[in-house]
Amino acid sequence: MDKEYKRLFRHFDRECQSRLDKIYSKFNTACQKVEDKIKRVELSSVHYINRILEKSVIDVDFAEGLIQKELKTKVIVSQWINYFLCENDSNTLDPISYSILRWCLNIALCYTEVTPEYLRLYDVHKKLIFYCSSSNDIIAGPAYLALSHVSLIPSLKHEIVIANVLPICLKTLAHSQSIPIITYACKLLASLALYHSNKLQIANSGCLHALIDLILQQNKKVFNIGKSVYTSLHTRLKCLIFSIFNHPDVQYATLTAIVNSTYGCDANRQYMSELNGIIPLLQTIKTTSNHAIMLEAIKALVNMAYTNKYVSGCILSDGGDIILVEVLQGCDILRQPLLAHSALAALANLCTYAPTQTHVGHTEGLIEVAVLIIKHTKQAFVVAQAAALLLAVMWKNMANKIRVGTKNACAALVQRIVEQSNDLSDESLHCLERLCHALATFCFLTPNQEIMKFANGNSTFYSQYATLH
Repeated sequence: MDKEYKRLFRHFDRECQSRLDKIYSKFNTACQKVEDKIKRVELSSVHYINRILEKSVIDVDFAEGLIQKELKTKVIVSQWINYFLCENDSNTLDPISYSILRWCLNIALCYTEVTPEYLRLYDVHKKLIFYCSSSNDIIAGPAYLALSHVSLIPSLKHEIVIANVLPICLKTLAHSQSIPIITYACKLLASLALYHSNKLQIANSGCLHALIDLILQQNKKVFNIGKSVYTSLHTRLKCLIFSIFNHPDVQYATLTAIVNSTYGCDANRQYMSELNGIIPLLQTIKTTSNHAIMLEAIKALVNMAYTNKYVSGCILSDGGDIILVEVLQGCDILRQPLLAHSALAALANLCTYAPTQTHVGHTEGLIEVAVLIIKHTKQAFVVAQAAALLLAVMWKNMANKIRVGTKNACAALVQRIVEQSNDLSDESLHCLERLCHALATFCFLTPNQEIMKFANGNSTFYSQYATLH
């Protein structure tokens, strides 16, 4: 009996264990499926949360950018509004004028964020030109500001001129008493003059004449008043116009417009000379203490003298060479290298023709200061321009070559060529080329070849050539 029970228990155990194993297997399989589903749900939830987080971060960044931009816009626009209001005599600002003012300032602020085609589609430049003609300075000022910004787009420069902006600029320069408006009108002309076909139109419209009148401190309001007006009013208006041009912003913008109008346009160079525009430029160079304004005035002379025999003669007859030499002798070349470079370029451009070349070569102190610049100046581009000046002075001119030979120029050129040979940068190589051109021109005269030998130039160049090879 016991054996039978034992047999039955063993059979039960085997069957029970088999059943339990099957149930365990099914349970494990079910748990694994549930676990896999939970993992898939977790992954989906994580991906969903990450996507939402990324979108939220993008939205937050976008909102933060908009807020910062809006705050910046409000600050800049408020500063501009205060700037124009402070310069205006009106004590009231009506809602329509304020809305136009804000629109113009917004155009000035965001013109780079839209395409030229978009601006052209809605005639933005034409609307701004219309507002520039307004007699209300609070509207005209921001309109000029916005239009000067829009005119920086190359494809719109000529279209703005075609839209008849030049007569409006001429009227502004002749009659406006607002320093900001005159400044931005000059800046607009300076920008438009960068497009070559606009240069002659600026001159033909009378705007170039108005710019010169502004430098000459003239104005139709003063000189066309007539005898019936009291002398006190006449004097007050003269003082007003004098103070307008003495404002550094007006000076700089006016001179920049003249520089751009005369660059690459021989007709405008001639026109500037015929309108007596040389003397006020020279007076500005002599009297101003603002180096930026002096630089623009010298640049105007550089452009006017370029390949123009008549204008070069007029500049020399007005003492332009003496004034430019005084600039070179008095400026700090280390701190104002562009000033020295421009003065040297103006003197070199005056040497285009034989008579003016001889005149410049005999200018007191010119060769001496060029030699000093070659010997001691660190900036290679200034040294290159000084060498170019010596080259222009000596080119096919025996008298000037002899004069340069007496000023110890040969030794300075040889010494600088040796020093410059140690630097192989592009700027240094350009300087080295100019120095070699000047020295080669110097040695075309037989007596100067003897000076070259005395300065040990030949042996120096032989050793330098051997070192380079």
